[in-house]
Amino acid sequence: MWHALVWALVALVLALWSGACLTLHALLTGPDWTQHDPQAWTRWLTDWSLPVWLTGWLPMPAITALQAWLTAWLADWAPLLEAALAHLPALLAWGVPLLWLGWGVGAAMLLMTGVGGSVLVVALRSVRAGVTPVPAER
Repeated sequence: MWHALVWALVALVLALWSGACLTLHALLTGPDWTQHDPQAWTRWLTDWSLPVWLTGWLPMPAITALQAWLTAWLADWAPLLEAALAHLPALLAWGVPLLWLGWGVGAAMLLMTGVGGSVLVVALRSVRAGVTPVPAER
């Protein structure tokens, strides 16, 4: 049971991590950041929609609230992002590969955390049972 709890927690955090990376990927590749039109991002964000197969799995009021928050956040930060990307156009080209590299590193760390949690469960179970682990022979 404890193994299932450890891996369910890892799966939940991995799903949240993947969703955040997918959202950032959509932000990096969706709107045209070189248009110099502050309303382009809000139009893109209001036109953006989730895939139909995913809408049945997600709470749509929460997604709508998240979309409203993201629109407000983009309205506040869009001029700064536009200025940064105007001066560093290579940043936009490298953003997506770096994003997915970061996702891979984060996913690997989460999987190692799950393995560590499983090892900890086994170690605590053997200590609780009074069994001393036998060292491997060389």
